[in-house]
Amino acid sequence: MASDDKNDQQDSLLPQGRSRKASLPISRWQTPEMILYILIILVAYLFFMIPIPIALSQENSKTYPSYMHRLKPGWIFGRQVDDSDTQYRAFRSHIFQATSIAILHVSISRLSRFLFPDWPQLYRYITLTFSVSFLLILHGPAGCIRLGALLALNYFLTKYLAGKVVAPVLVWTLNIGLLIASESYLTLFKFGEFFEGWSVLDSNPSWVLTPRWWESYNFLMLRIISFFMDYHWLKNGLSEINVESHTKKCPDCQRGIICDQARIDASHPEDDYNFSNFVNYALYAPLYRAGPIVTFNDFLSQVKQPSQKITFKLVCMYALRWVSVVLLMEVMLHYMYVVAIKDAHAWEGFTPLEFGLIGYWNLKIVWLKLLIVWRFFRLWAMADGILAPENMSLARSVSRNDDLRVYVYVPLGGNKTGPIGYLVNSWLIFTFVAIWHDRELKLLAWGWLIVLFIMPEVLATRFTVKWRSRVWYRHLAALGGACNMFTMAVANLVGFVVGVDGISYLIGGFFSLQGLPLTICMMTTLFAAVQVMFEIRESEKRRGIVARY
Repeated sequence: MASDDKNDQQDSLLPQGRSRKASLPISRWQTPEMILYILIILVAYLFFMIPIPIALSQENSKTYPSYMHRLKPGWIFGRQVDDSDTQYRAFRSHIFQATSIAILHVSISRLSRFLFPDWPQLYRYITLTFSVSFLLILHGPAGCIRLGALLALNYFLTKYLAGKVVAPVLVWTLNIGLLIASESYLTLFKFGEFFEGWSVLDSNPSWVLTPRWWESYNFLMLRIISFFMDYHWLKNGLSEINVESHTKKCPDCQRGIICDQARIDASHPEDDYNFSNFVNYALYAPLYRAGPIVTFNDFLSQVKQPSQKITFKLVCMYALRWVSVVLLMEVMLHYMYVVAIKDAHAWEGFTPLEFGLIGYWNLKIVWLKLLIVWRFFRLWAMADGILAPENMSLARSVSRNDDLRVYVYVPLGGNKTGPIGYLVNSWLIFTFVAIWHDRELKLLAWGWLIVLFIMPEVLATRFTVKWRSRVWYRHLAALGGACNMFTMAVANLVGFVVGVDGISYLIGGFFSLQGLPLTICMMTTLFAAVQVMFEIRESEKRRGIVARY
C-alpha cells in the first residue's frame, strides 16, 4: 500500500504554477490541422457510422426477417424497439419499481436525520434494516441465509487472519474459489436435506424478484476484500504511514478538509471494524446490485462525516444527466437494432464496413447500459449522502479499477516491477477480471488479448519517451494510440459482443485486399480522434487541471 503507487488511484485536480503553464504548448483548436481532424470525424459519423446501422435496421433490410422476432413494440414514432439485451431489459422493465424503492429509502433516511440530528446511530440502524429487507425481497429467505453465511465466514476469517503475512493470499484464494463455486456448487445443497422442517426454504415465494443470489456475489466479493484489506492494513500499521505521506502532499488535508483520497487511506478505530458495520457496508442497498464500489474506509468515513461535495444542486443536475442518457439509449434502441442483429447472427452478406459498424454500436450500447445502471445506483447513493466514484468517466469501471489497483496491483509491486513484472501482474489482474465477470472462454480470451495488446504500448512508450520533445512525437503517439484503440476494440468485441468466431470474420474482412481501403479510412479516423483527445488533455492542463488517466 505504498503511497507513491496509491497516488495514481484518483484524479488530482491541482492548480499548477505559472512556470508549468508557460511550458505548455499554445492551443491548437483554431489551427487548420485540428479543424481537419474534426472534419474527418464529422464526415465519418454523419455519412457512414450513423446512417449505415440505421439503414440495416429498416424493414426493407435484407436481413430484417432474420431478427425481427427479437424486436418489441416501441414508443417513439411507431418504431419497434430492440429489447434483446437481457441485462438492460431486466433494468428497463423494472426502472419505475427501482426508482420508487430508491425514493422510499432516501425519504426515510433523510427524514430520520432531519428529525433526530443528534442520534447519528439511527442512520446506521435504518440503513441496515432497509438493506436486509431489500436483500430479502431480492433473493428470498434462502438466498439471504446463504449470503449471510458467506459474510459471517469472511468476517471471522478477517478477524483471525488480519495482520498475518499470508492472510491476503488465503482470503483472495477463498473468495475466488467461492466466486467460481457459488453457482455450480453452493446452489446444489437443499435445506431440507439437513432438517425436514427447513424444506420450505428450498422454494422461493412468488414475491422474490431475483432468486439467483449468486449473481450478486461478484460485487459482494469486492466489498468483502475491501473490508479485509483495510482491516489488514490497520493491523500491520501501513495505513498510518500512507496517511502521513498523503497529508504532506495534499493542500486540502493540510487545511483540515477531508479529501477523497484521505477517506480511502485513513483507518478507523479498531472497534469500528465490527460485524454490524461490515454487513451495513456489504449490503448497502443503493450500491449492492451493481456498484459503484466504495472502499470500506471511505464508506464508513462518509457515514460518520458526509462529503461536503454533495449538494441539492449536484444531485438534481446528476439526475438530469441520468435521464438524458436513458433517453439517448431509447433513441438508439429504436433506430439501431444492432443487438438483435448480433444475437441472431443476421449479418450474412454484410460488407466488412457494415459488420464492423454492427460491432462498434454494440460496444456503444454495452458501455451506455453500464453507464445508465451505474449512474442510477450512484445517484441513489448520492441522494442518501454517500458519494461513490463516477464509474464511466473513462468508459470503464473506474471503481472496480481503483479496487484492483489498491488491493491487487499495488501489493503485487505496482509500477516498480519493470516491464516484465508489469505484464505478469497485468495478466494476473485481467485473468481475475475475466473470471469475475463470468466463467466463459470468450472472457478469458478477452482478458488475455488485453494483456497481449498492452505489450506493444508498454515497450513503445519506454523506447520512445526520449523523443517526447520532438515535433513529430505527437503524431507518432497518435498513430500508436489509433492502433491501440483498434486492438482494444477487437478484444472487447471478442469478450462482450461477437465472440471469437465473429471477430475472425471481422478481421478477415478488414485485412483482405478488398477491405484495405476501409482499413486505411478507419485508421485515419482513429488517428484524427486521438489527436483531438490529445488536445482535450492539453486544454485541461492549460486550465490548471492535471488528471491521471
